[in-house]
Amino acid sequence: MATILAGCGFTDTTGSPPEALSAEDDRPEDDRVDGDRADDDPRLGGHEVVWQVHPPLGLVPVTVAQTAVPTVTVYGDGLVLMADGVDHSATGHPVELRSARLGGAALRALLERADASDVFARPAPDFGHLAVTDLGETVLVFRTSHGEVVHRSVYGLGVERYAGEDLSPEQRELRIEFQELIAEARADVGETTRYEPPRVEVNDLSGRGQDLSGGRRWPGPPFSELFRGTDDCAVVHGDVARTVFAAALDNPGIRWTAEGENRELVVRALVPGQQPCQ
Repeated sequence: MATILAGCGFTDTTGSPPEALSAEDDRPEDDRVDGDRADDDPRLGGHEVVWQVHPPLGLVPVTVAQTAVPTVTVYGDGLVLMADGVDHSATGHPVELRSARLGGAALRALLERADASDVFARPAPDFGHLAVTDLGETVLVFRTSHGEVVHRSVYGLGVERYAGEDLSPEQRELRIEFQELIAEARADVGETTRYEPPRVEVNDLSGRGQDLSGGRRWPGPPFSELFRGTDDCAVVHGDVARTVFAAALDNPGIRWTAEGENRELVVRALVPGQQPCQ
């Protein structure tokens, strides 16, 4: 779980675990594919996450941590969800997701490449560590051919040119392979369409002493129903979730008003199976 550094508006997410993989199927009906699992690879045909990439965060503004989404998520039935690549998160603007489909051959090839890679074939690959602070870890989550969910994390991925002698040649090669796996997964995806999330997470960032007036009208449940007791995170489902997400995309800020009360709320799309409020 991320640790919020009180008073500075920044969150240290270095080393935070990614959301747990789940077989929960909370996709819209038109995103569900009914198919049999492949006899030779039970990962194929199911609704479980088989591949997921979490972006590096490190020491970032709270709004960035609370709007971050997995950059790529692949399910056993070929559904792919990807962050749209446009970063609005510094101001608390939601990150949109795009959906696509991987054909059976492309999905099988992706999983087989990962199974055979040193990144996952080795029990404990050593990616090394850069002597630079606050960069964050890129996390790759993979469901192996044995059904085991494996996490691989690399600190400071992409800035190896600054590592000097911190990294051995073997560690550099492993990092390159790690990057290539991520790039190949995205390259296999064809045309994408906008994903309208059936679940969204709402985080309350109010109470930091600012004047919160001038916000947009909140389109979701009343604040008193959304946040009970000391809760500052809630989940909205269904059509209301889609309405809230669309309104958050249209809001240039994160201020909202309802029933005479003003709050600062950030909205995050949840991918199917993602555990909320972590």
